[in-house]
Amino acid sequence: MKFTSEGAVLAGKSILVIEDEPLLQELMCAILSELGAQCSAFANAEDGLMVLLKRQDQYSLVIVDHSLPGDIKGLELAAMVRQRWPATPVLVTSGHALRSSDLGADQRFLMKPWSVQELSAAVFAALDGD
Repeated sequence: MKFTSEGAVLAGKSILVIEDEPLLQELMCAILSELGAQCSAFANAEDGLMVLLKRQDQYSLVIVDHSLPGDIKGLELAAMVRQRWPATPVLVTSGHALRSSDLGADQRFLMKPWSVQELSAAVFAALDGD
């Protein structure tokens, strides 16, 4: 399945996706993989956090849905990442609008539903720090 024409522009990047909707999780990972990134995916923040703690700051980017099952929600995980791994950018997604004050200064927001181009642009912006 071909989503983009950019090629392997994210080669060498490792992205952690935390999304509880299986189809969105699969689609997001397929797009990121096509762009050349290594993608790890989890359905809740607790499992994602455990992997982050094991791998430390080896992820290039964390993408997290705000509304997740479990005790840790997306914005809470984003704050934890910002505190413990400040060099790791975070992209928060949600089907509900978030206030810019809900996000850290270095965090980005991607409204659902997103297009392939919107996801790609948000990932590139997060990785470039723009």
